[in-house]
Amino acid sequence: MTGIPLRIVDRPTPPGDKSRLIRLGRVFPGTGYLLDPGSMWREPELDEDDRECWAIVLPNGRVWRTTDPASDPPHEMWDVTGEPPAITVHPSINDSSPRGGWHGWIRAGALEPA
Repeated sequence: MTGIPLRIVDRPTPPGDKSRLIRLGRVFPGTGYLLDPGSMWREPELDEDDRECWAIVLPNGRVWRTTDPASDPPHEMWDVTGEPPAITVHPSINDSSPRGGWHGWIRAGALEPA
C-alpha cells in the first residue's frame, strides 16, 4: 500500500450533534482527539439511499464525506467501493480550500496524491 492508510477511529463528535467538522488539524475542544489524515468514522445520520456516510480526514486537514456531492457541476456522487477502511473512491477528490487544498485519490484504503 502506498500513501496514507485509512483507519477507523472513534467518532469525534457524539451522535446527534448537528455540528459538522470542516477543518481539522488540532485537538477538538472538549474531546481530546487529535485526528491525523486518514482517520475515518461513521456518521449514520448522514447516510443516503444505499450509501453509508464515512467521514475521512484529508491530508490538508479537511473532512470529506462519502455522501458529499462533487462541488463542480454536475454535482454527482463519487463511486465508493470496498469495505471500510479498504475503500476506493472514483473519481479523484479535489479539495480547493483557500487555506490549502488537496487533490488525490482514495485507493484500496489509502490517500494518494494526484
